[in-house]
Amino acid sequence: MKIKKLTLYFLSLFLLLSTFCFGNEESGGGHGHTDTIAEVMSWVVLIILPPVFLTVFWKLHVIPEEIAKERNHPQADAIHMVCLLSLLFGGLLWPIALIWAYTRPSHMYVTTIKDPDHIVDHVEKAKPKNSDGEASLT
Repeated sequence: MKIKKLTLYFLSLFLLLSTFCFGNEESGGGHGHTDTIAEVMSWVVLIILPPVFLTVFWKLHVIPEEIAKERNHPQADAIHMVCLLSLLFGGLLWPIALIWAYTRPSHMYVTTIKDPDHIVDHVEKAKPKNSDGEASLT
C-alpha cells in the first residue's frame, strides 16, 4: 500500500512539473525555463516539504514509544507521554525517552516487619563463624 501511495505521489509531482515546464512559453527574454524551474521549486518548497517534514518529525519522535512497546516496558505509557512532550519542546526530551525505552526499572520489594526476632535470627545466621562456631566480627 505504501508503494502505491508513493507511486501516486511521484506521478502527481511529475504531472505538476510538466504542466509548469511546458505551459509558460509566452514569457519573454529567453528566461522562461529558468523562471518555470524556480516557480516549480517554490511550489515544492511551499506545498510538499512541510507535510513531508512534519511526517518525518512525527515518525522520529514515536520511535522510543515503539521500542518500549516491543520490549514490553512496564512504563511504556510514561514513555509515550515523554514522546508527546518532546514534540511540543522541539525534540529536547527525545534522547531521554530513547534511553528510558532501552532501560529496565529495578524492582524494589518492600515488606513489613511483623516479628523483630525473625530479623535477628537471619542476621545471626548470616554472620561469619570462627572455628569454635561462634559469630565473629572480624
